[in-house]
Amino acid sequence: MIVQAAHASLPGPQPHPRGAQVPGGVGIPLRLRGSGMPGRPPRRSAPGRAWAAMEGGDSLPPPARGGLGPLRRAALVGVLLLIYTHNQLTRFSLVYAVNFAAGGGAAARREYINAALGFGPSEYALLASYGFTLLYAAASLPAGRVADTADRSRTLAAAALVWSLALALQGSALATFPVVWACRVVQGLAMAFTGPQAISLLADWFPGPRLALATGVYSTGLYLGGSLASLSILSNARFGYRATFQGMAAAGVCLAALTWRAVADPRPPRPPPRKENGGA
Repeated sequence: MIVQAAHASLPGPQPHPRGAQVPGGVGIPLRLRGSGMPGRPPRRSAPGRAWAAMEGGDSLPPPARGGLGPLRRAALVGVLLLIYTHNQLTRFSLVYAVNFAAGGGAAARREYINAALGFGPSEYALLASYGFTLLYAAASLPAGRVADTADRSRTLAAAALVWSLALALQGSALATFPVVWACRVVQGLAMAFTGPQAISLLADWFPGPRLALATGVYSTGLYLGGSLASLSILSNARFGYRATFQGMAAAGVCLAALTWRAVADPRPPRPPPRKENGGA
């Protein structure tokens, strides 16, 4: 009787969470996947499924960063393409406005800047090399830093305005060789701020695999600008290099205004730095 009473006091078999009996009468708490009990970690669902679960519908990709639709983003890439094209057009415009075999007649002075200002190959080498590339290379690192901290669309617009005004001054009646050299230096400084701003904007507008296509479209501005610059030979012959420079500069000012109004930096502005209390 003592043995029977002791046996009766032992706990009986407990049901398994899955409905099975565990030998020995002890229940083992197991957790089903996705529950809050200990056991296997929950299985992560795919991003599309998680988004569909939150929306209560079929699997849909999350919206693009900044809430921009495909047409809006395509238009923004078009603006950046125009900016880069004008960048290269302005950069190489001087190359096709120089001809040292043209002589010094009235027709040559109207068509070629070297004949009008009276400089030779040595001075032209300063304009084409040190006058532009030296400051362009030196300003590239600060331009990248500005892209990380400042409003990139405003920076692009300001850069386009600066190099356009510098081009207009080269085609004005005030132009002398020192003035043209200073304008080329300013252009090198301004054009260095194009690439970092544009590439980082594309990365924000096109997260994921579409970034490669957007960058490829933007990069065609290098060849479009160079091709248009070669066509300036025809404009120089018909209207003169001064009118050609002025027309290019006017187009650049319009592009700067378009960039300022139409392109918005999706990155929120950084808050001002906090001032530490207790300082002197």
